[in-house]
Amino acid sequence: MQIFFKRIGAISMILVLLWGLMSCKGNKELKSQVPVFANDILLKTTPIKQQGEGYTCWIYAVLATIETDRIEQNDSINLSPAFVERNLITQNALQHFFRKAYSKREMAGMAPLCLRLIQQYGLVPFDSYEGTQPRNVNAINRKAMIVAQQKAGEKARMISFKNALNSYLDDALGALPLNVYLFGAEYTPLQFAQSVVPADSYKAYCSVTHHPFYREVLQESPDNNSYELFNNVPIDSLMNIIDSQLAAHKAVCWEGSLPHGEYVMDQGVACLNPKVGKVDQNMRQRAIESYTTYDQHAMSIVGKAHDEQGNTYYIAKNSWGKYMPFNGFVYLERKFVALRTIAILTQRSAN
Repeated sequence: MQIFFKRIGAISMILVLLWGLMSCKGNKELKSQVPVFANDILLKTTPIKQQGEGYTCWIYAVLATIETDRIEQNDSINLSPAFVERNLITQNALQHFFRKAYSKREMAGMAPLCLRLIQQYGLVPFDSYEGTQPRNVNAINRKAMIVAQQKAGEKARMISFKNALNSYLDDALGALPLNVYLFGAEYTPLQFAQSVVPADSYKAYCSVTHHPFYREVLQESPDNNSYELFNNVPIDSLMNIIDSQLAAHKAVCWEGSLPHGEYVMDQGVACLNPKVGKVDQNMRQRAIESYTTYDQHAMSIVGKAHDEQGNTYYIAKNSWGKYMPFNGFVYLERKFVALRTIAILTQRSAN
């Protein structure tokens, strides 16, 4: 994903000061008072994480969604983003070793890619593989590409390349656990993943008019490097899916944009200008085509709330630590979500 939102770690407090000068009401003055909300639905979550310097909010958002879904089923788990990040870096380096091609944005992705990485490489609990803190996975990925390029230039055998890569990644991220030990049982990472996230248990949705509705379509986001498919539905249907999933105690992985002036970091709130009326399909499409709605950030929607005027908001679990108000959660106005959503991913029980 793009711009600053994938690199919030060391610069987060600077952004707080800059974006604090803007508010949902379009005023230029700083709004120091944090809005008051009443929570209507708030699902259980694991502790807020800090993604650090890297374009991997989509990994954090997917894992947060899975964690909440399991916790709501009385199966408490806390998953390791570093494990998924390492497998993506390894996959990128392997491709670079053979293709001799490198993209600076190879750590970007969309939610379905995270699921494919899980099904291919597995999962481990957070306590089993926390990764180095803080870490810059973009820099680690770039260094892994250099390792691949050097070994390819030496015409090294695959075993030599993999040994060199794993040695570097062990230093940069920490050594991988061979197995997972949980509740007195031993699992491989793949066995653990299969028990936590059965294949095809999640479904991705988008809402665009340049593709037919009710079909799987390609989401033409720059971050969709792996050409993932999404179920294309009208925006009213997509919003209903979010509402019905939350009512059923299921989280929703959200991907979309947080434009300046609509998202106010020091308030922890995102909303449209009050002058904006009902968001319809045509308004969304214009925003997507003009690139004011795009795949900029990802979070896990875990609740609903309303403000003092009765306006509906969604509660999203973010991955920027607890620097912001609401201890790392963000309140997204329902109308804002209707306009700024690029895609969602949620359990297949949605219609």
